Amino acid sequence: MRMLALILISAISLASSSGFAASYSQNSGTIIDPIQNVFGGNHPYSGGDVQAYAGLVNANLGGADLFNADLFNADLSNANLSNANLSTAVLFQTTLGGADLTGAILANATNLGTSFGAALYDINTDFTGTGFDPVAAGWTLVPVPEPGTALLMGLGLAGLAARRRNRS
Repeated sequence: MRMLALILISAISLASSSGFAASYSQNSGTIIDPIQNVFGGNHPYSGGDVQAYAGLVNANLGGADLFNADLFNADLSNANLSNANLSTAVLFQTTLGGADLTGAILANATNLGTSFGAALYDINTDFTGTGFDPVAAGWTLVPVPEPGTALLMGLGLAGLAARRRNRS
């Protein structure tokens, strides 16, 4: 009896904790299920499906391969899309307010200029073929620390540690 209760509790906890893999719709109508990771394998995102009119506020889609995705009128406010592949995605009237697009591949994405809200981007965000100017759109460039600055900071911290060790 005790063993049966243990098995039942285990089955219930497994069923309730497992998330479903989300899919996304391409412009051609093809459904990609599950979403793939740009680094290989299935992406761990388990929220709502990525499609036109989807409410994806705060979604963590960093590193997701959303090639040719149909994001017409989707809400991606504050979503993490860093290092995601959004090549040839349709972003017509998509809400991007505060979305993190650092390192994202947006090459040949269409209608990026019709999106609403300013997003975050960095020097690695690929806007090739979009004709989109993130500066004119008011997007925020995330600064990347220079290697020299990091080296100076590291040397300073090492010097402080050595000085403290000499004192004691």
